[in-house]
Amino acid sequence: GIIKCDKARRRIQDSMRRSLSIGERQHLEACLRNIKSMRKHFKLEQKRGQGIALNKETAKHRVHWDDSISAFSNRIRTGVITNLKHKDPSRFLVDCKVIFKRQVFNALKKDEAVKVNAIFCGEFVITQGEKTLNEYKYFTTSNAAIYRGTDIEEWFEEKVSKPLMKK
Repeated sequence: GIIKCDKARRRIQDSMRRSLSIGERQHLEACLRNIKSMRKHFKLEQKRGQGIALNKETAKHRVHWDDSISAFSNRIRTGVITNLKHKDPSRFLVDCKVIFKRQVFNALKKDEAVKVNAIFCGEFVITQGEKTLNEYKYFTTSNAAIYRGTDIEEWFEEKVSKPLMKK
C-alpha cells in the first residue's frame, strides 16, 4: 500500500512536469491529492494494526492537513485536508474548520489577504440489488478573499460549510 502510493506519487509528479494542458494538470493534481490521502489512510491503519492507540482524540487525529505541490505556478499554496475517520460530512467539516483556521491564520502572517476556495471530494456508496458501486463526487465552492481582520470561523461557515452541505 504505502510503497505503491509513493511510486504512484512520483509518477504523477513526473507527469505534471511534462503535462501541457490546464485540464491535464488539474486531473493530475486531483490524482495526486487522492494518492496522498490513501497513503495517509494506510499509515493510520498500519499504526492501528500495531496496537498503537490514541490517548485523547482531537481534530488533528480525525483530519490531516497536507501541503500539496501545485501544478500551477501562479498559485501560492495548495492544501489538502484528508478525512481520517468521519462518515458524516458535517462532522468532517467541523474538524476541517479547526485545522483550516490555523493554516489560514499562519498564511495571513505573511500576506495581507488570501484567496480561498474549497473542493470537497466525497466517496459515495450506491447499492443496487447485490451490486455495490463506489463513486467519487467533487463539489467546489466559489473563490473568496480572507483578510487579516476576517473572522475565519464565520467565513468558513458561510463560504465552505453551508454551500457544501446544500449540495
